[in-house]
Amino acid sequence: MQKDIIVEAATHETRIAILEDNHLVELLVERPENERIVGNICKGTVTA
Repeated sequence: MQKDIIVEAATHETRIAILEDNHLVELLVERPENERIVGNICKGTVTA
């Protein structure tokens, strides 16, 4: 199973998509006016 994390960061919002075998399984959207749910964003590769 291939897992990917895609992050798009802009000044008005940050979007994080989690894919499994090229299918979206989770989407997180953070906006500056809302409280953040994470601290730092790190890029990595998940292997099994």
